[in-house]
Amino acid sequence: MRRLAAALAVVAVAAGLMAVGRARPPAAPQKKLIEYGWDVPYPDFVRQHARAMEERPFDGVVVRLRAGLKVFAHRAMPEAAFTEDVAHLKAAAFTRMRDNFVLMWTAPEEGWDWADDRDFTAGAQNVRLFARAARAGGLRGIAADYEAYDGNAFAYSRQHCARHDDFAGCAALVRRRGAALMRIMQQEFPDIRILALFQATMFDPALAARDEAARQRALAVADYGLLPAFLDGLLEAAVGASTIIDGNEPAYYYGSRAEFFAARETILRRGPALVAPANRPRYARHVQAGHAVFVDQLFALRPPADNGPAAALTPAERARWLEHNVYYALAAADEYAWVYSERMSWWAGQVPPGAEEAVRAARQKIRAGQALGFDIEPMVRAAKAARARASHAAP
Repeated sequence: MRRLAAALAVVAVAAGLMAVGRARPPAAPQKKLIEYGWDVPYPDFVRQHARAMEERPFDGVVVRLRAGLKVFAHRAMPEAAFTEDVAHLKAAAFTRMRDNFVLMWTAPEEGWDWADDRDFTAGAQNVRLFARAARAGGLRGIAADYEAYDGNAFAYSRQHCARHDDFAGCAALVRRRGAALMRIMQQEFPDIRILALFQATMFDPALAARDEAARQRALAVADYGLLPAFLDGLLEAAVGASTIIDGNEPAYYYGSRAEFFAARETILRRGPALVAPANRPRYARHVQAGHAVFVDQLFALRPPADNGPAAALTPAERARWLEHNVYYALAAADEYAWVYSERMSWWAGQVPPGAEEAVRAARQKIRAGQALGFDIEPMVRAAKAARARASHAAP
């Protein structure tokens, strides 16, 4: 009987191992498309128009708070400034668009300084309030726009710490501050998602550097050279399912499948070189690849009217370019891609003919696991050549 029991135990273990071998890996996240642009809505608009917004082909939207945009300020915002925003977000009757983010600018107020404890305390409290509002409002997290609209928190030459610290010292300070901010955000919003509009693909010269010393020299003169140190800090403090999505804003100008997948490689395989070796396993756990699509660039909406290769295309060709870029932005993303626009509005019904149909077609093919079915690269090359000829012929 003992031998029989032992034999049955062996069989059970073997069966269990076979079952593990047959077990499917965790399902990949569903691909999601987020809208952001100059038509960014306020929470009260979202509350009033949620059902109509869900008729558009998006899984979420970036929302702007009436409390403000800038967090790196000399004074903290009053908590009461967020009350109405949160109430409107809570009351928004979304049934499908669930992946929404609150917009946060890091462009600092004049004179704001990473090294000034009072400035940082005020900025940290503002970040706390944004994360708290995002969670209370039922959003997925924060859309972090690092662009230097009227100030740059990540240019070494513009920071006060550059006056008394070398680049390494200033980067170490920004890393510590980034870790502190991540801890604060996670206190308010465990498993927060941060949609960073750009990240690794902004640093090709630094990533191509032959050694770490050369990489640091490249970052010291880069427009956003302290951003990798900030990311390093975020990762150092990241826990649980907190996620940083690299939104790859440079994808605005892509015209080929290869560019999207090369950017994915940069984000996921080359990008870890931007952070400390100890944080590279965290990078692998907490960073996702995302991509952007810029409707204005693909539909010749940017002034002047003849700006860019899309000016040489027909409306039908522009729509194919948009379908192509939405398709490959989603295909090459881990979970999120985002559509950006300026001189149009999805919410006011000011949409170029063919644009919405192109977005829907791309999304449907991704959901169905279908190939795109066409190649735009010859068309884009011809359009670029036509614009170059026109530019040379201009007086």
